[in-house]
Amino acid sequence: MCRFSQSLIALIFFLLPCSAAGNVPMDTLYSYQQLMQFFTDAMANSDIWRMAEVHQHFGDYYFTTSSYDDSFRSYKKSIDLFEKIGDSTHLYQVKLSLANLYIFQDEDDGAERLLQEAIQYYNRENKGVKLARAYLDLSRIYLDREDFEKEIYYLNKSVDINRMLKDTLLDITIEIEKSNSYVRLGEKNKALGTAERALALSKEIDNPEFIAQSLLTVGNAYQIKKNSKLSIEYLRQSHQLTAPGNAPQFRDIYKTMATAFAEQESYDSAFIYINKFVALNDSLQNAAQLETANRLSRQYESQKKDEKIQELSQEKNSAEFSIRKQRNLLISALIGFLAILTGIYFIIRFFQKQISTRELINRQNEKINKQKITELENNMKIESMHAMIEGQEAERERVAKDLHDSLGGLLSTVKLQFDSLENKLEGVSTIKNYQNANRLLDTACQEVRDIARNMQPSSLVNLGLVAAVRDLINRIDDPDQQTIDFQHYGLENKLENTVALTVYRLVQELLNNSIKHSKAKEILIQLTREANEFIIMVEDDGVGFDVEGVEKGMGTENILSRVNYLKGDLSVHSEKGKGTTTLITVPL
Repeated sequence: MCRFSQSLIALIFFLLPCSAAGNVPMDTLYSYQQLMQFFTDAMANSDIWRMAEVHQHFGDYYFTTSSYDDSFRSYKKSIDLFEKIGDSTHLYQVKLSLANLYIFQDEDDGAERLLQEAIQYYNRENKGVKLARAYLDLSRIYLDREDFEKEIYYLNKSVDINRMLKDTLLDITIEIEKSNSYVRLGEKNKALGTAERALALSKEIDNPEFIAQSLLTVGNAYQIKKNSKLSIEYLRQSHQLTAPGNAPQFRDIYKTMATAFAEQESYDSAFIYINKFVALNDSLQNAAQLETANRLSRQYESQKKDEKIQELSQEKNSAEFSIRKQRNLLISALIGFLAILTGIYFIIRFFQKQISTRELINRQNEKINKQKITELENNMKIESMHAMIEGQEAERERVAKDLHDSLGGLLSTVKLQFDSLENKLEGVSTIKNYQNANRLLDTACQEVRDIARNMQPSSLVNLGLVAAVRDLINRIDDPDQQTIDFQHYGLENKLENTVALTVYRLVQELLNNSIKHSKAKEILIQLTREANEFIIMVEDDGVGFDVEGVEKGMGTENILSRVNYLKGDLSVHSEKGKGTTTLITVPL
């Protein structure tokens, strides 16, 4: 992502609404004249809190009009006043705004200091929404420094908090930025997985802007996987949905399209898109230079205007002093009358508050009862699912033991009897029917052993998940039919038995689907363990299917129930003739 795109995202989050109490709503951008009126009223009433609030609004106003020096001074005044009156909530809100201004102007050291202070405060006060966004802003600083590992670390911090907040827009933004960082690190599969999650969430909320951005991210991920065909397809979809005024995104699309066509040796198309990229990039750079010149001009005009305002303010203060004296006399006459009205008001308010308190208590009790019922239903579902899976595994273990000990032993005895016939009856081994029966008996013995091992993998208990999966692949893999590639990362530490067994069953089911239904020739199995999650990815080059139109069978329901049992997320990407990619993320 280019520096311009990073700044644009920072500006979007800077302008997101944030709740605040006070006379001036904090999620509103006012005109300069309105703000001057608010400031005059605050000065007249010596209202320090209101003055601090208005200075914050001046900072927002100057930021959106590109008067960054004025914005900085306004935020500093607001911070000083909020510190003076001890309002920490609004103080750190202004510090976050100032941090975004620092990021926008490439002053990352100042931004990092403010964000670290804000993170410590929001951690103490348990303010999840603010903390998640602070970590997101901090990750962008490390993106500027090209420290992508640390950027992803803070993005994951934001993800952990957002699991409870369930802010879909924040989820999409994080997934897009993680995918871009994985692209820069060359983590192909992680880049594609996170990009596809961002696309699925964007489609879920039907947000064209985020869908277009997610499609671009998926296209970039396929590009580093050297799949130029799919990269071009997603980039074209992104191009169709991108808003006409979003020049930076068009520029990124053209750049990747040129690279993809060049890898396909379609040099005519590559030349067209590289020309579009160069023209748009030059236009954006010229616009940035023009904006700098305009900003300097506005700063000069603003300085002259401030001098005039200061002069008028002094004259106005003199006039207001005489008006205030007359007002004080009038106020003294009204105090007695207001005291009576105030007494009546508080009596009425007292009874109203008692009624409201009763109603509030009733509503809260009703809400608590509903929550308890919901929690009970969820616990019953989890217990039912747990019992079902445990029952399945117990039944598998019983059947496996019966096959091995009973039927396996019986077949072994029959085999010994057959072998003894060769010693007792000369020439019987040359009889064709005897040979066929002996061969079928060997096949039956092997089938019983294979079924028993599939139903109860002893290697999983004795050697661990990696060895069990390798054993499964060795029993299934047939070089004449298909090639299975198994990769694993971060699985040095042994997983908890229930999790390991469930992961094994998921891999077993997905592998069977790829072989039996997809008719795949190449299959990739990837198991990855990160700090707080376990990722399963199975990818094949089979016939594919329509994800939306396919009917769910017993295998699909079995996979879904096991993923739900682990409280994980399931994502399936497939198209007819283009293979299938299944991504499962399990929290640890």
